[in-house]
Amino acid sequence: MKSLSELQELKEKTLQEINLRMQNGGTKIVVCMGTCGIAAGARETMRAIVAELKNKNVNYASVLLSGCDGNCEEEPVVKVIEPTGEETVYVHVDTEGGKRIVNEHVIAHKVVDGMTR
Repeated sequence: MKSLSELQELKEKTLQEINLRMQNGGTKIVVCMGTCGIAAGARETMRAIVAELKNKNVNYASVLLSGCDGNCEEEPVVKVIEPTGEETVYVHVDTEGGKRIVNEHVIAHKVVDGMTR
């Protein structure tokens, strides 16, 4: 940091990213972040999902984190929960899979083929 304005800019950027993860209502994208998920790449998957939501200006979806869902061999696991309560579980989700979930499921409202449980 070289100036107060740089610090303020960083603060605003960080708050925008936090807000993406804390939206109420709308579609919820839950990334399982137990130890097994993190070891399998869930952190990178979550970052890719957040970045894709931001890049596509999607403000009706939030990203939430959870612990292990008990299926360690399927990690990284991502769940998409519609406002209706309907839940779709995706398994072995890498960064590209996370982007597909945003574009195909969240934006286009189609379940991504070949990635569900």
